[in-house]
Amino acid sequence: MRTLLKLAAYMLLLAATVYGLVMAAGHLGARRGLATLPAADDIMSLLADGPLPVRVSLLNTASQRMPRSVVLDPRRDPRAGGVHLMSHPAIAVEWADGRVLLVDTGMSSIAAVTFGRRVELVARAEPIVVHGSPAYLMAEDAWRVMGLVFTHLHEDHVGAVDDICAAGARDVRVFMTRAQAERPTLLTRAGLREVEDASCMRTELLAGEPLAKAVPGFDGVWVIRAGGHTPASQLVVIKTGGDDRVRTYLAVGDIVNNHDGIRHDIGKPFLYRTLVVPEFEGRLRRLRLLVRALEREGAVPLVAHDQVWLERQIPPWNRRFDS
Repeated sequence: MRTLLKLAAYMLLLAATVYGLVMAAGHLGARRGLATLPAADDIMSLLADGPLPVRVSLLNTASQRMPRSVVLDPRRDPRAGGVHLMSHPAIAVEWADGRVLLVDTGMSSIAAVTFGRRVELVARAEPIVVHGSPAYLMAEDAWRVMGLVFTHLHEDHVGAVDDICAAGARDVRVFMTRAQAERPTLLTRAGLREVEDASCMRTELLAGEPLAKAVPGFDGVWVIRAGGHTPASQLVVIKTGGDDRVRTYLAVGDIVNNHDGIRHDIGKPFLYRTLVVPEFEGRLRRLRLLVRALEREGAVPLVAHDQVWLERQIPPWNRRFDS
C-alpha cells in the first residue's frame, strides 16, 4: 500500500510539473511578438476602397448561465455576485449583393454540448442551451457565406466550420495573419487544424499595412493583431453604411468576456488567466483601454461571450434579405 501511495504521489507531482511547464510556456508565448497597437483615431479614420457592408447580425450558437465571478475579477467588479449569460456567437456581416463574411463561427450543436459540460464542472455553470450552428440558423442562406475571419482559434470560436461546408458553402476564403496561420499554440492548434481540414475552405494570408490589414474582397473589414488572450488574437473592425450613416463595430473576441470589463477596466479572474488560459494581463489592459477609447468615439464593441450586451447592439439574423 505504501508503495502504491508513493507511486501515486510521484505521478501527481509529475503531472503538476508538466502542467506548470505548459502554462509557463503559454505565458511566455503570450508576451512574444506583440504588434504595435494603432491609436483609436487611426482606427476610426479607416477608409474602404469599395462599398461598405449594409448589415451586421448575430448568430448565437449556444448560451450558458454562470456566476459573474467566472468572467470578471470579483475584487474589482461593482456587481460581484451577479449572473453572467455567456454566448457563443458568429457575427454575420452582409453586403448589398448578398455576400456574407462571418467573424468566428461559434460551435456546432454536438461541440456545444461537450464544451458546456466541461464548463459546468469548472465554473458552477448551468447546463448549456444549444441554439444551433450558423448553418442551421441561416438555413437556406448558408451558401452565401463566402468569407471567414477569426478573432482567435479556440474551439468555441471555430467549432462550426464543418457545418458551414455541409450546408452548401463553397470556396470560403478564410483570412488570417501569418501569426494566426503559422504559429499556433497548444490551445489553438486543434482549431487551426479543424479550419485547414474543412472541405470548403481555403486560407489566405493577409498582407498590407502593419497596424490594420484590409480583408480583400470584403471592403469595410480590417484585422488588427491584438494578442493578450492568445498570441495571435485579433480585433476585427467592421464599418457599415447601409443607411447612409457609417457605423463602426469592433469584434473583440475574448479580450473581455463581459462588457463591464471594458466599462470599468476589469480583468478576468486571476486563476482563470493564470491556470486555465495563459493570458498576458498587461496587454489585455492596454486593449481594454483602447476599446474603451473607441467606444467613446462612437464605435460599438461586440463582446463575444456577453449575450445580453450583444443582443442590445446588433439584431439576430433575419433570413429575409432585401438587396
